[in-house]
Amino acid sequence: MADEELEFDPGTVICEKCSGIMRYRGSGAYMCEDCESIVLDDFGKVKNFLEKRGPSNIMEIAYATGLERSTVAKMLMDGRIQVVQSSMESKTCLNCGIPIAHGKYCSNCALVVAKRHKKKMAEEEKKKKQNDSSRMRFINVDTSKHRKKKK
Repeated sequence: MADEELEFDPGTVICEKCSGIMRYRGSGAYMCEDCESIVLDDFGKVKNFLEKRGPSNIMEIAYATGLERSTVAKMLMDGRIQVVQSSMESKTCLNCGIPIAHGKYCSNCALVVAKRHKKKMAEEEKKKKQNDSSRMRFINVDTSKHRKKKK
């Protein structure tokens, strides 16, 4: 069995071959300190495939690596892999529609979306603080005794 065909659980730190400790080497590759066997996670499988095969579409990558198309598509959306320049017309910015190589937005729209999100979060935090400061607080008092029961 080739190293790239091994299944790998990211929570596993023990080598399946020799019970040695697996260490992350980067780019989705883990290497055993004792027997030096290499195991690839999902990203490592995709990266290895693209290095050997060159630019490919999601279907080819998923088929060759044994991954779900959604897993490969998520790597593309997260910016971990990029669309080749010649096929950029298939991937467009969700906001303005121009061709992009990775992610959901072009760089200009990503800045606008980030600023909008930051402003929204600041407004929500301000609203939360206002609501919290307007409440009456009791120190060491059982408030249930002071409430009137409705009949």
